[in-house]
Amino acid sequence: MFKYIKIFGTIFILMIVIIIVAIFCILKNTTVRTTKDYAVMYVDVEDIVDAEAMISPPEKYSQLLQIDLDMRKKVANYMEKNNLKLKSGKQRFVRIYPTLDELIDDGFEFEKMRDDK
Repeated sequence: MFKYIKIFGTIFILMIVIIIVAIFCILKNTTVRTTKDYAVMYVDVEDIVDAEAMISPPEKYSQLLQIDLDMRKKVANYMEKNNLKLKSGKQRFVRIYPTLDELIDDGFEFEKMRDDK
């Protein structure tokens, strides 16, 4: 009887240790953003920063490279669907782990592109 209690006790303690190690590993690999780190760039009046430039920004707008490529693609998709480009002037955006909402609603300022067709 005591032999079974020892075995189950050992298994129980081993399971608790495994759970604690798993939780520690998950927390160690999780990035928690405590502040928003903004980047600022200026779009010249004669320049067009459209969906294509969002994905592969020209050197002049290399600040956009601070945003992860997957997120830039999502913003570019939004811009393309709505026929948008970045407004000229000051653009301020969250550069470290931004969400799509932070970039579209709180960050970039957009304007419709002209249809010259």
